[in-house]
Amino acid sequence: MKALFFIAFLFFSSHLFSQTHNEVWAKVMITKKINHHFNISGEYQHRTQSNYLIPDKALLHNPLSNLYRLWLNYKLKNNWEIVAAPIAYFNNYDIASVSGLTKLTNEIRIAVGANKSYLIKKLVNKNRVMYEIRFINLNTSKTITQQRLRYQNSLIIPIKKISDNKLNVNIQNEVMVKNQLGITSFDQERLAAILQVKAKKMEYNLGYQFCIQNATANTIYKNQFLIGTAVNL
Repeated sequence: MKALFFIAFLFFSSHLFSQTHNEVWAKVMITKKINHHFNISGEYQHRTQSNYLIPDKALLHNPLSNLYRLWLNYKLKNNWEIVAAPIAYFNNYDIASVSGLTKLTNEIRIAVGANKSYLIKKLVNKNRVMYEIRFINLNTSKTITQQRLRYQNSLIIPIKKISDNKLNVNIQNEVMVKNQLGITSFDQERLAAILQVKAKKMEYNLGYQFCIQNATANTIYKNQFLIGTAVNL
């Protein structure tokens, strides 16, 4: 019990020196199956944010980012899969004033990794490790190169199946470690709960993600509301 009180004290006291952001992430993914092993996907995300410099609850009022990403997946034996994002382009918007003025920066990412899935009775456990290179602030004179190692663990829990339609809950946790200017440090952790509906070649997702991010000046806590759809051609 004392340990629980101590953890709660650390959690709430850390908020005194932190910043809370509220965001909406909308995502569309289109996947084309080339053959039994190879898939190619295109992803688009539009993210918005409230103005965290004032008590603003308008989640859709301020842009956060637009991203365009290409995915390549190659399936191997024993539920192994090679995954790569050879190119991803981001427009990122940082809020620069209480009036909501934003500062635009551009970013390119390249990533490669592997997935491994396990079937535990009716549950599906998925594990992904990715190595990512980020080129940040490309439209400024202060371009930053950053490397990140990402590990994501997810558990898909089936809730209901009616004919070809499935209702699942997807619980995810992802931890990221970054290296920038020769210094390796914790970057962020994301914990998400997502309601997933699969209907033939369509998939719909609605969920919530809590993120802790290590920023330069302080720790940022993010409430991220997720909505998405995926199409398999």
